Amino acid sequence: MYAITPILLLASLFSTSLAADIYIQGRHFGGDDRIQIGNTNCGQDVYHYSDITCDGNARMHLGSVVPHDCKADAPGNTYTNIVASGKCKAHLGNFYQQDDDADDNEEDYEDFLESDDDTNED
Repeated sequence: MYAITPILLLASLFSTSLAADIYIQGRHFGGDDRIQIGNTNCGQDVYHYSDITCDGNARMHLGSVVPHDCKADAPGNTYTNIVASGKCKAHLGNFYQQDDDADDNEEDYEDFLESDDDTNED
């Protein structure tokens, strides 16, 4: 049951629903976790995070990857008591793709997930 719970959680977070509120509380990401929570398809969900911890070598992106032609308002995020330690990299915000040809922001996102430096980001 515990192994499938994160999969179900992530599946629900990549929804295409409009103006849905999603609350994520008391989550810990650690070790070598690579976690993306947020829309990747111009959704309008609003995410509220509280008491989230990130440590080890985890890469945690709490935001959306917004396509360049997305006409919807950017999804809103509320953060409370987010703690990143060790070599964790936590990006709290959205990655915006600029245009069809230039996937620089997508590359920034991939670099963020794969990088091994010691810097915590917010």
